[in-house]
Amino acid sequence: MADRFSDTSINIFERFQSLREDKVLTDLVLVIGDQRIDCHRVILASFSPYIRRQLMEDDSSELVIDDINFESLEVLVELIYAGELFSVDADNANEILNAIQLLEVSALATADFIAAMMDIEDSLSILRMAESSKYDVVLKEAAMLKLCIVFLDVTVRYELDESNVEEFLKNMTESEIINLISREDLSVSNEIDVFRAVLKWTNADSNRKQYFMNIVEHVRFNLMEKSDLDIVKEEELMQNAKGLRMIEEAEFKPRKVPEADIGLEEDSIASVEIMKFQFLERLNEIREEQQLVDLVLFAGNQQINCHKAIMAAASPYFEKVLTSDTKQTEEGEVRLTGHTGDTIHLIVDAIYGKQLQLGDDNVEEVLVASHQFELTECEDECIDFICSHVTCNNCVDFYLLAKTHDLDRLRCNVTDYLTKSKDKIENVHLLKAEDWIDILSAWDTNVTPDLLSTILEWAKTDARHMDSLASVIQSAYLDPHPDYLPLIESNKELLSKAGAYDELRGMIEED
Repeated sequence: MADRFSDTSINIFERFQSLREDKVLTDLVLVIGDQRIDCHRVILASFSPYIRRQLMEDDSSELVIDDINFESLEVLVELIYAGELFSVDADNANEILNAIQLLEVSALATADFIAAMMDIEDSLSILRMAESSKYDVVLKEAAMLKLCIVFLDVTVRYELDESNVEEFLKNMTESEIINLISREDLSVSNEIDVFRAVLKWTNADSNRKQYFMNIVEHVRFNLMEKSDLDIVKEEELMQNAKGLRMIEEAEFKPRKVPEADIGLEEDSIASVEIMKFQFLERLNEIREEQQLVDLVLFAGNQQINCHKAIMAAASPYFEKVLTSDTKQTEEGEVRLTGHTGDTIHLIVDAIYGKQLQLGDDNVEEVLVASHQFELTECEDECIDFICSHVTCNNCVDFYLLAKTHDLDRLRCNVTDYLTKSKDKIENVHLLKAEDWIDILSAWDTNVTPDLLSTILEWAKTDARHMDSLASVIQSAYLDPHPDYLPLIESNKELLSKAGAYDELRGMIEED
């Protein structure tokens, strides 16, 4: 799913909260009673289909929301803006699920997500209150998922100590513990832990011994190692015909491999990620249908409709432009000079989620625009593309591009290619002496004969290069080696004229 959207669009979520905290471009107030939440129309509409419909019917700057309590709405707004997860307990479970359902945030209306937001200590009370809730199915399943954690490595993963586990087990009823240990998705490192949990429950009250055999028959003895079955066999409560028969049958049944562990923490992350992808899908629908548009970008002979909040969240450059007091930004129009309409289209598409469409014919212009707009992810993608397409025909052009725009990573990669290439470098005449000095002084590897040949070819292209050749040679490092000698001697006249012959001979000759 991750490759469906660009990194630029996914990372705008990290900027939403700062826009809201600083009240940058906020244009919507959610109202519940006398309490208010400042936010952004396009962000909330992309988060909630319900809010989107309300805003399409009424373009007021305030939206009154009934049938949701303020605390539940607030935690959901915090989730979309800041990625802050919230806690679900017996007191707020119904209200939070009610808000999730009314706002139609389907990715969060799952048992996996609710369970991940639930503390182990609250799961039993939520399971019991679910009987009277209209969300009984989701809450029951969420509570049961969380209860399964009691049988996992709770001391390590959930910081629930052994005494708390025992106290927790004591409070469960016979039917609750049977339902729990009968689940197919109950996964433990060793099934004997389930048996021990049943023993703890039984020993907590002498009256429970009458239920022991009814419960223990749901333990999956066939998952145990023979050594564990031997331990079970020694337990006094198993010293009866039914108990011994269960152990005997388990010894002759094939041992099954347990299902994968329940990863509720991973489930919560997955639910939030799904919510983000649904957000981006709705955001693109809103843009394609020209809904809630409040910004037009003019580039070349094209105009691109978009949303101020999204552009400001994606780009510090656009945030600065859109919060200035100029007339064009107040009117929702920004003219971008020096860039083609096609380039701006590509970048805006990437901000809204589409993959950046790069090619040899547009990557330089997209890189320059991305750098200007401070779109780090787009810039990195352009640099990655260039680095995988560097040749002897374009490395000089890309080096100069990197130098002009202070793109250190690109300059480093292109320099690496240029200094190691064995092929003839094109457009070498475009380099200045200061470029060679920068390349050679920053590079910690030996100048090869091929690179020296390139430098000498460069010197021949311009009289000014000849005048600077000696200073370039002085910044180079050559290992003492006879391989350089033929090249140096064949260019003796040129090197002597430049005052660099003796310098080079001195470098390659052994001390």
